[in-house]
Amino acid sequence: MRIANAIIGGIITFFLLLGVIFKAMHWPGAGVLIVLFSSLLSLYVFLVAGANISKYKGRSFLQACNGIGGFGASILSVGLLFKIMHWPGSGSMTLLGLLFSSLVVLLFMVLYLAKKEPIHLSSGTFFVTICFGILLYGTSIGGSSKSLLVNVTENAENIDKNINLIIDENSEIRDFFNNKTDPISNESKQIYEVTLTLNNYIDKLKSILYTNTDKLPEGMADTISLSQINGKDNYDAPTLTLGLADPMNPFDGEYTAKELKEKINHFNSIVKITSPNTKTINTEDYSYYNGKLDPWETSMFYHYTLSQVILTLNQIQLEANIICNNILTKNLLKATNTQQPDTIN
Repeated sequence: MRIANAIIGGIITFFLLLGVIFKAMHWPGAGVLIVLFSSLLSLYVFLVAGANISKYKGRSFLQACNGIGGFGASILSVGLLFKIMHWPGSGSMTLLGLLFSSLVVLLFMVLYLAKKEPIHLSSGTFFVTICFGILLYGTSIGGSSKSLLVNVTENAENIDKNINLIIDENSEIRDFFNNKTDPISNESKQIYEVTLTLNNYIDKLKSILYTNTDKLPEGMADTISLSQINGKDNYDAPTLTLGLADPMNPFDGEYTAKELKEKINHFNSIVKITSPNTKTINTEDYSYYNGKLDPWETSMFYHYTLSQVILTLNQIQLEANIICNNILTKNLLKATNTQQPDTIN
């Protein structure tokens, strides 16, 4: 039994550590490894507790301690798993598991002080302890403080409100040019349409990010805001969704950061045609300290929490709509000036 405990514990520890390493490096398969071997750890602690109880036949106090310890450790392992995967309910389970674990530590301390019996660490208990250390490290990777998340979320939603105001204003100006066919009107309609297309694309991308982060039912992401998302501190789902598992070689595909860059560049090209002197949205690669180029996609979205990614997307939308508004306003002034009668003799 001891040998079986040691072998099983070693296997679980190895693959759990491998899963956390994969998570830290944003390699595919991290979630599967962590979920599978954290679940096995939850079952393994009962095996360890049972083996420890069998050593103390007739000693009900020690048996109770090991039984409580096994139950608490099982809950704690599930709570840490939920916390790593950014699933709801992690806080309450982690707290409950820690309370049971604290109770066991207190009981063993009382036992030691009362009878001064040595506390032996079995191989199973050793591996369980190592696994909990690995899980605790996994919860610390990336992560953001609650206050920072609140601030970023509030900023993102405030920008979103401003975007909607500018969109409404752009729509009103566009209505002025709607039934006109002169060059200024055509240019105005063109810049409005390309901005609308970019808006719709980014809105859809945000919905996909919400869905993938919180595992939402299809269509639900279109009806909620960032503040209602549980995984605002999740950075794995946005990184993988945007095709940045390999940060130096962003993946090409639908609704990835690389495709977003292409959409922005298309928007920029229309801006340059309609208003050559207008500043466009920057999509240039960034330089590392050692002179290497960091792809725009990586520098903007890699290893950032969902809240920060949404904030960045909102900033891109805001910039695009401001550019559109400036061009539409300038064209409106041109059009109204040319329509005014010449009163100068």
